[in-house]
Amino acid sequence: KGTIAVSQLPQHLEPAAVDSASQKAPETKQVLEVPLGISGRIETKGERDSYWLRGTKGQVFRFTSRTRSLGCATMLQMSLWNSAGAKLAETPVNESDEWSFDATIPEDGEYRLEVGDLLKRGGSEFGYWIEVTPTGSFSIAIKPDAKGRQEFPIEEATGGCIVDLQIARF
Repeated sequence: KGTIAVSQLPQHLEPAAVDSASQKAPETKQVLEVPLGISGRIETKGERDSYWLRGTKGQVFRFTSRTRSLGCATMLQMSLWNSAGAKLAETPVNESDEWSFDATIPEDGEYRLEVGDLLKRGGSEFGYWIEVTPTGSFSIAIKPDAKGRQEFPIEEATGGCIVDLQIARF
């Protein structure tokens, strides 16, 4: 049984492990363009995954995680670093199940998004999906609810149905 997140954004999948010991493939720096969705998994305890993003001075990016709503145990902690290794922003730890943060890009260049489980856990149940979008837009999605309906009957007379939506403006 699995969950699929559907998005109109270009998708990036974390590179596959090299062998059954879940060692990561040798990293080659791939710089990703925003907006995008990133799918990955924290395979081992204490693991941190990194993704390089291209940014332009003054852009504001929103980083939104999806974990619990997809049935994953991950408490995804995210941080954004510049190419010199200085931390620019990170997710605040709060009572929300899924965390997000905004970051203003200070100069043109490449930035590293680093993610890991807050409690440094890992394993097959520690998946995640991250949406990286520029702010000043909006998104509409079916409300993420693990206990929610998966099918929506359409009324024959009107052609309508009831769907719980989640609308975010940023």
